[in-house]
Amino acid sequence: MTKHLQYALLIGFILRLFSSYFVYGPQALDDYLNQILPALRMDQGLPHDLPVYRSALMIWILLGWTKLGHLLAIETVLSQIRWIYFFLGTTSLIGILGVHYYFSDKKDSLAYKLSLYLMAAYGLMPFISTRGFLESFATCFVTFGLGLLVHAIREKKDILICAGLYLIGFATLLRFQVGLIYVFAVAYFIYQKNWKLFFQSIGVGIALILTQIGIEVLDGRAPMSVLLNYFKANENVAQYGAQPWYTTWATWLFFLYFPFSIGIAKGAKQLKDHSLLIGSTLFFVFVHSLVPHKEERFLYPIVGLTIIILAIAWANQWGQRWEKIIFRPGFYFLNSILLVVGCFVNTQVGEIGFPAEIQQQSNKVLYFDRDSLVGLGYMHEIFIRPPSKLIKLTDKISNEALAPYRHELQNMDGFVLLTSNPDYRGELQVFSGKMALWFQCSVESEKNSLTDALIYKMNPKRNYRRRPTWAVVCLK
Repeated sequence: MTKHLQYALLIGFILRLFSSYFVYGPQALDDYLNQILPALRMDQGLPHDLPVYRSALMIWILLGWTKLGHLLAIETVLSQIRWIYFFLGTTSLIGILGVHYYFSDKKDSLAYKLSLYLMAAYGLMPFISTRGFLESFATCFVTFGLGLLVHAIREKKDILICAGLYLIGFATLLRFQVGLIYVFAVAYFIYQKNWKLFFQSIGVGIALILTQIGIEVLDGRAPMSVLLNYFKANENVAQYGAQPWYTTWATWLFFLYFPFSIGIAKGAKQLKDHSLLIGSTLFFVFVHSLVPHKEERFLYPIVGLTIIILAIAWANQWGQRWEKIIFRPGFYFLNSILLVVGCFVNTQVGEIGFPAEIQQQSNKVLYFDRDSLVGLGYMHEIFIRPPSKLIKLTDKISNEALAPYRHELQNMDGFVLLTSNPDYRGELQVFSGKMALWFQCSVESEKNSLTDALIYKMNPKRNYRRRPTWAVVCLK
């Protein structure tokens, strides 16, 4: 293990630790609803309730980690979510090992060192690697798998070749579209007329199919039903919104820190010696550009590969005029901002901030919702568990509106008044800092973050989940 590998692992660990603790909010609904919430449901002895096109593989992994957390007295929901994000971030460090293997014959090269440190401290990586997306979790396995595969082919080690292929395949079992990278690898072996690698990839592919069948049978489903339902569910993805083809390429260019990367564009000529790396990445981006519905997270699986591509081009142009004038200052500026935001600025705080923090204090609270983000979606059920309850108020917040709940509140530790509608803030402020029933109320407080505020301001109609939430907390 080189000293640069050790440093990169340490830096990567620290940054991911920050992100998992401070940025516990979801990037999007799928972050919580399709992975974290089902795992926490199963931890309570409930069914995961996944859609028929979602595999239970990641849920089982998160469930096992949550069970381990109980042994360490990690019991409140917020601490469990941070614990899960810590696991995801720590697991992502194997992507750094993938870089180590990829450059196993060039450990003294600048490209190797840049790749290691970029994998550790690339601006988006701490945030991406600690999210609950299937795409995020798949990222490290894709990077580690391809790095190990390239190393094994170079060293002609059959067992490691199969291991590298299986790691890419494992990422595919997490998120099926990652299979595009596996498909490209098979096609690449055919193009190279390397029939031994081709048959090895076919053999590992069969093992992966059997693994998928085993997962579905253990989950009480018909063999291959999840994959078939996945294709059916994506027959009309345009219903979720359609974007032009160039959106995918623009997102990928942003991952390359365009337009600053113009300063190292000449370094791209070195990629001709990395055909499996660049080919699988471009193929993945190309196919996704053809899909009508596009989200930046769909490209998360190739972020690690993109980082290696960036490092190779950067190393080739290191010290050149445009690298020093354009790319290096631009990279340091943008990367620093992204690191600070990704490690310390929470997301969607208006929806989950108050319940997450209050559940740390008590699980016997009534939440009175007056047009707030907390009552808008499904995330509140993660934090608001019986005997706590969410009650939606249609009338003005007042002592009269709370009167029907006096008896129930006698068995509670307090209540919370919530709104995300500025027009109703006056109703909250009547209770601010006052006594209500037999509870002392706090002054009105707000939950929002810098990123939420900026995103909401750019498009209030589309990003309504980024609104602030105001609350008055009345506890014993």
